[in-house]
Amino acid sequence: MARRAALAALLTALTAAFTTPIPRRTPVIALRAKKSTALELATLKKGDKLLGRLASPVFEGARGVKCFVDVHAVRTLDGDARPVNGLLRMPKWRNWNNATDAYKALGSNLRKAKSSGEPLACYVVAARPASAQLVLSPFPPKPKPPRLALADLEIGDELRPARIADLTKRAAWLEVPVVHGLGRPGRRGARLRACLRGSRLPPGVALASAPVKAAGTTRVLRAGDVLDRVYVRKPEPQSGRLEVGLEPVDAAVLAAERARAAATRRKRGDRKALAKRLAVGMTFRGAVVVRRERYGAVVDFGASAFGLVPRGDRDVDFAAVGDAVDVSVVAVEAREGKPLAPRVTLELLEAEAVEEVAAIAVPAAPRNAAPEPEDDEDDYRDVDDIDDIEESLGLDMY
Repeated sequence: MARRAALAALLTALTAAFTTPIPRRTPVIALRAKKSTALELATLKKGDKLLGRLASPVFEGARGVKCFVDVHAVRTLDGDARPVNGLLRMPKWRNWNNATDAYKALGSNLRKAKSSGEPLACYVVAARPASAQLVLSPFPPKPKPPRLALADLEIGDELRPARIADLTKRAAWLEVPVVHGLGRPGRRGARLRACLRGSRLPPGVALASAPVKAAGTTRVLRAGDVLDRVYVRKPEPQSGRLEVGLEPVDAAVLAAERARAAATRRKRGDRKALAKRLAVGMTFRGAVVVRRERYGAVVDFGASAFGLVPRGDRDVDFAAVGDAVDVSVVAVEAREGKPLAPRVTLELLEAEAVEEVAAIAVPAAPRNAAPEPEDDEDDYRDVDDIDDIEESLGLDMY
C-alpha cells in the first residue's frame, strides 16, 4: 500500500512538472451579471440607443424579420424586477436593399452577434410598461416633419417631402404633411392626399400612367417615388382638397393660367358651334394646312373637325404644311356617334374667287332680343336695274 501511494505521488509530481496549467475561464453569464446595468422599462424613451445580445434565433414572421435581444431592461412590479427582452423588428428578406451601407452593416452585425456574441446596436421604437413590451429597430428613427393644417396653407407654400401614393391617367395623388383640421375632438385631423395634375407638369416630366407621353420626356413619375418638394397651388379647406405643383407659383401666375384656360374653352366652344352649322357652299379664308397625305391635304378651317382637300389631278406637293389657303365646303357627312366631328370635303379657291367668309365665333342673339329694324330703302335702292330686268323679260309693255 505504501509503495502504491509513493508511486501515485511520483506520477502527480511528474505531471505537474511537465504540464502547463490552464487557467479556469469565468462563465459568460457571470461576466454579464457583473458588467450589466438594469434599465427600467418605464424610463426608456423613443429613439434611445441600446446595446444587447441576441436572445433568440433570427426568424421571419408575417410582418418581417424578427429576433429577441437582451438589452438588460427590467420591469418592476410590486418590488419585483423581472427582465424584459426587446423585440427587434426588421423588414422582410426580399425587401432588404443590400446595395445601401445601412443594410450591409445590419447584415454584418447580425452575423457577428450570432457567431461570436458581439453586442448589437438597436433603437427604442415603443416601450410599454403596462404590458411588458419593448419594440426595437435596427435603424435610428427619422424625425417626422411638422404637420400643417389645410386652412393655414397659402398659394406658393412649400411642402416637403411628398410621396406618390397612387396614379391615374391624368393625375398623381401625393402623401403630404398636411391634415384636414376636421378630425374628432381629442384626435389629430386625418391626413389628406394632394392632387398633382398631369397637365400642370413642367416640360420633360410625365406620369407613368399617362397614355401618351411627349417625345422630349426625360423624367417619369411612378408610384412610390418621393419628391423633394411641392408647392401649393389651390388649397380648399371647405371641401378638404389640395392641388399642388412642381414649380413655384403665385397669385399672378395662377390668374394668367385661368385666363388662358378660359380663352381655350371659348375657342373650343366656337369650334363646336361652327361644326354644328356647317353647310355646303360656305367659304373660309386663311385656312391652315396641318397635314399632307398622298390622297390630299388636311386643313384646319376653324371647326372642331378638320377638312380634306382631295388631291385629284394635282401633284403631291400642291400644298405644304403651314400654308394659308382659301377653301369652300363641298360636302358635309355626319358621323354616327360623333356629331361634332363630321367628314368635311373642301375645295381650294383662288383668292379673287372668295366673296364670302364664314364668321367664326359669332355669338348668337338672345331669344328675347328685339329684332333689328329693317331699312326699306335697301330693297329699292337701284330702280334702274329693275327697269332693265323688266325690259329684258318683255314685261315693259304691261
